[in-house]
Amino acid sequence: MNGNRNYEFLYNGIISFHWRNSALIPPFIMNYLDKKGVLMRYPWINAPLQVGLCGLFLIFATPLCCALFPQQSSISIQSLEPEIQEAVAKLKIEDKCLYYNKGL
Repeated sequence: MNGNRNYEFLYNGIISFHWRNSALIPPFIMNYLDKKGVLMRYPWINAPLQVGLCGLFLIFATPLCCALFPQQSSISIQSLEPEIQEAVAKLKIEDKCLYYNKGL
């Protein structure tokens, strides 16, 4: 089994998820509030505000991103592990690609 190929799939999965992740927005909001001095005046609000912002964005971003980005992806049979290539060969699949659901 080729270890570099596995890291390539892992990297592509992380990148595809990261750009859809709503966790990118709350740090910008918290940075803005920090510059305005809100977090200095009300230090107790830091943790509840971060949890609330992340929860709020996840509530709306998850369904939106599931609608915007395709949930199905394809992968070349030649780029799979040898065991899976053998299993696909036994099924006599004509296509050169397999399709899978990426999930959330």
